[in-house]
Amino acid sequence: MIASENVDENAPTLKSGIQPQGSTTVVTDPSLVISGKGSPLLTNQGGFVTNPSVIPIGANTVIAVRFDYRILSPATTDRVISAWLQLAGTTDTQLRVTIS
Repeated sequence: MIASENVDENAPTLKSGIQPQGSTTVVTDPSLVISGKGSPLLTNQGGFVTNPSVIPIGANTVIAVRFDYRILSPATTDRVISAWLQLAGTTDTQLRVTIS
């Protein structure tokens, strides 16, 4: 295993391998936490990225991503969550692997 992030144990911050983006925060309010000390709260297309200097992801690397989630406020779309994997330093969507 290269890296593991457990927000439930590290709240109210994330370790240096995961960086929040946009409106993403780590909440510690027990009414919002899924389990443990905290949970990431993604709103308005917020998200997070890996820090490639801490979590090096290269060719032929197997990546496992697991989310436990709860919908706090229903959206007006049928898509609950989207994710994609993309090499650091590029914005070329042809190099993106999308999960939705």
